[in-house]
Amino acid sequence: MTQPSYTVGQTITANRILCDEGVATKIEVLTPTPLPKGLTLDLASRSLIGKPEERVIQAPYQIYLENEAGYLVISLTLTVR
Repeated sequence: MTQPSYTVGQTITANRILCDEGVATKIEVLTPTPLPKGLTLDLASRSLIGKPEERVIQAPYQIYLENEAGYLVISLTLTVR
């Protein structure tokens, strides 16, 4: 899930965000730019979910994941057409 692409107004298939070891107990966006309106990180499913409401072209994001084994920062680039 490093470069997902979505369509405005269409509910996305949940994209799981996985840790190297164990289950994430904390997930947050580190990048100052918020996720596109309508998308969110869901801790319960450990996924990016929602229905994007705005267009975004190759917006870079840093996602922080934490669990009992430590933490991980992943990069992804989102596009919403």
